[in-house]
Amino acid sequence: MISFSILPLVLHLAAVTPTPTPSAEPDSSDVARIDTYDGTLSIVRIAPPDRPWVTRVRVGQTLVLADSNARTLMLHTLTTWSRRRIALIEVVSGGNGCPSMYRLVEFAEGRPPRVSPEFGNCGDLPVVMMDGARLRVRFPGFYHTSQARQPGFRPPPGATWEYLGDGRVRQLPPPARPR
Repeated sequence: MISFSILPLVLHLAAVTPTPTPSAEPDSSDVARIDTYDGTLSIVRIAPPDRPWVTRVRVGQTLVLADSNARTLMLHTLTTWSRRRIALIEVVSGGNGCPSMYRLVEFAEGRPPRVSPEFGNCGDLPVVMMDGARLRVRFPGFYHTSQARQPGFRPPPGATWEYLGDGRVRQLPPPARPR
């Protein structure tokens, strides 16, 4: 009769089970990947096991933006403007104080990519408008529901930003309110 004990074998296997080390490869996931004639725009979220995640935006091999504060970065709109590709990137905070801000990424074959500073009014419903040589992003007035319950509340006006090229944006003055 042969007898053996399974318990020591199980304990031995548990003792040699590897644990993740700080040098382990991070998990990553593609948020967006768009191939165009002007290059490849990719948004990748990297989640190292021992550090907060970071989201990276690249045009080809060029890193144009790395963000570890936002909950995520998403491609909102991809269009062509003035013979260049323009990507509107939504920077989502993950909170309700200011849900979203935006950045524009400009790229064209043979030119270095450009990225704008963050802009917007915290609203997450932008409208991209192009007419002639102008590219504008309009946001409805942003407010919290609790503000709307206050006596005498008037919704704030919307806000519009214009893209000037080479990563530059400016906020346009609000239209005059009717009296």
